[in-house]
Amino acid sequence: NKLIHDAGISHEDVITSYVCHNCKTVQIMHYHGEEINCPACGKKSLFTVDASCGVTEPELNQIYNLCDQYCHPVTSGGFEMPLLEAIYAGVPVAVVPYSCGHSYVENKEVYPLEFTYYRDINNSQFLKSQPLPSSIADSFNFFYNKTAQERREIGSRVREWALEKFSAATWLKWLED
Repeated sequence: NKLIHDAGISHEDVITSYVCHNCKTVQIMHYHGEEINCPACGKKSLFTVDASCGVTEPELNQIYNLCDQYCHPVTSGGFEMPLLEAIYAGVPVAVVPYSCGHSYVENKEVYPLEFTYYRDINNSQFLKSQPLPSSIADSFNFFYNKTAQERREIGSRVREWALEKFSAATWLKWLED
């Protein structure tokens, strides 16, 4: 709530996934804090989804399919499973073409976010990406200006590409070679 207030945005502009720790019902709704009353069971046990009480795979697929776009402005990363999950759900994606993002932007229908570099000064000294907020906004505008059918078609084509690129057979062959 403090972050929403400090940013000067309305609660009506923030939508999140909640799960009830009592009845396990998943709710997609405007953010109203933690430990709130569950519309399904009435208990004060509704929290945002986290590692301690999450969603099932079918529920996660439903959440991804509510999206017109999935934006993944990472600073670094390994494989980044949420990005692949969004693609497998047929959602158009935007990602930084750095670190894990290189594998995805090989597909020209994956939107490449612009970024600059910075050095992690804490422990690793790694060179990391800093996604540009203007590029994130541009990606939202790009997909927003597509029709729902165009977004579905993009998502479908990227999904088919990813099913082949990240298949077990493809990776086993790569390891073999």
